[in-house]
Amino acid sequence: MSTYSVGPMNIVVPTVGVELGPQWAIDINNAFVTVSSHNHSPGQGNQITPAGMLISQDLSFLGNNATQLNTARFNNLASLVSGGLNVGCVENYLGDLWYVNAAGVPIQITVGNAISGSPGNISGLSAPASVVYSSPTFAFRSGINIPGNIDFASAIFRNLTTGSFGLTVSVPTLSANSGLILPVANGTPSFLQIDATGTITPGAALANGITGSNISLQTIAQGNLAVRTTGSTVGAGGVAISPDAAGFITNTSLTAIGLLSVTITTTGRPVALQLISKSTPTSNSFVGIESTGGSQTQVTGYSAFFRGATQLNLQSLSIISAPSTSLTNQVPPTTFALLDMPAAGTYTYSVEAMVGGANQAMIFECALMAYEI
Repeated sequence: MSTYSVGPMNIVVPTVGVELGPQWAIDINNAFVTVSSHNHSPGQGNQITPAGMLISQDLSFLGNNATQLNTARFNNLASLVSGGLNVGCVENYLGDLWYVNAAGVPIQITVGNAISGSPGNISGLSAPASVVYSSPTFAFRSGINIPGNIDFASAIFRNLTTGSFGLTVSVPTLSANSGLILPVANGTPSFLQIDATGTITPGAALANGITGSNISLQTIAQGNLAVRTTGSTVGAGGVAISPDAAGFITNTSLTAIGLLSVTITTTGRPVALQLISKSTPTSNSFVGIESTGGSQTQVTGYSAFFRGATQLNLQSLSIISAPSTSLTNQVPPTTFALLDMPAAGTYTYSVEAMVGGANQAMIFECALMAYEI
């Protein structure tokens, strides 16, 4: 057999060693002509598969349609394509579909799971402004991904439930346009303060309370102050009052008077200490000394206030006279007082007393009082 056919184009090829002479050359020439004229259409060579194609630049269809597509899959762009060179483009921007109109402006087609509202449904609304709904939120935009302002009267807020009650927020009667700027959460519960421009900012922390700079001078009425607690043990702001004590002291060294003891929590302010009378009109309260050791010209007794184990002072009560065997001196309990200056803390205050020589001191129906001033 002098020739045979090869490939999808059935190219006639001469058999080596069989076909001779000019006919061999003619068949070779005809084969090259057939190869050079093929266009990969059916019957004109092997059709090209995607594996044999590398599209490395824009691909033109020369005004023809792209037919028999199942889907067109777009890359998710990080920025919008716009401008005159992109008129007519459809693009996927951050997961939503957009179209570039004749002016080169991107128009949003989808918003999340919904279709974007069409400009023109609201008077004056035109691209790139839009109003879109993506359940359960309406979004008013003045530009591409730029929020827009809303001018309206009262706003009614409700829970996202059927039949929920509404909370109406309204503006006061205004004589001019005004503004209100809400604060940014700062993680600390605080009082809010508003300046002349309507800007609300966090003020003093709730834990610190309102400070003196926030209160006008001499404006807090007595009735607005907290009631001061009383008892032998009190917290800050309380008045500590011990039980009444009565008895004789004959020791010549300072000795605690058992009932005259109180505990108070302080904030760092001065603490006033004082012996006081029993709070009954029929009791005779006093602090006194008397001689018990024969004829004398002077009798002295001593008392001291203590904060814990720390002695704070030493006070004396004396009688000086002609020799006598019955010297007596009595004074009101309020004669004995002291102003202590401790740091903030909780302290126990007490009273100790002694006499000089073989005599005795007397405390009758007295109590110890301590309070911050």
